[in-house]
Amino acid sequence: MTNGPTRDAVLGWLQARIGRQLTPAEQADVLAAARAEGDAADALMAAFAAEFNVDMAGWRPELHRDDQAALLQPGFPIRRPPAFGLRLPVPVSLLHASALAGRWVERLPDLRPARSLAWLNLPLLLVGLPLLTALVIAVFF
Repeated sequence: MTNGPTRDAVLGWLQARIGRQLTPAEQADVLAAARAEGDAADALMAAFAAEFNVDMAGWRPELHRDDQAALLQPGFPIRRPPAFGLRLPVPVSLLHASALAGRWVERLPDLRPARSLAWLNLPLLLVGLPLLTALVIAVFF
């Protein structure tokens, strides 16, 4: 028998925090299930750390979040990629293992940021809108 919280205790805390039952598929990615991005994801993970006394020094939020709500980084027509070109899920099993160990147990290789093409949005809009307007005027007027 292990000392520390059970998986059901971690899941129960998480479901109480989110306010609903999680399906098995949602348990594979709790940040997505909670619709937690940015500050909401940070608050959820800080509450988890406080509740289960977990040292979050190894937590790398840039790998687990997909913050698309930034006003200064629009995502149309080219969507801004996650910070490292991927977004890793946070399953209940990882939260449970971290609660048992008392520290964030996930160890990932040092990843380099992905190049983003989101900078093309502004030039595309500045060139594309006048061209589209000229095309509409030429065709319909």
